[in-house]
Amino acid sequence: DTILKVNMQLDYLQESSLHHEIGEQITDERGLSLWVMQNYKWRKLKTSINTLANVLKTEALELTSSDLLRFIACEE
Repeated sequence: DTILKVNMQLDYLQESSLHHEIGEQITDERGLSLWVMQNYKWRKLKTSINTLANVLKTEALELTSSDLLRFIACEE
């Protein structure tokens, strides 16, 4: 399988300060981290966040064409 090293950026929604997609349990967006499920194991990714743009970024993520990946963002 071909291995790719990618930089990934994910946007998240925040409709207003009263109702937002990140959930009521999230107390501080700056504490969000990206996690990936790869080979049936969750792994935390080094994450940078831009709260003004509602963007989470990770760099140098290795992908192979046969992998099925799931991503989530969680507060630490």
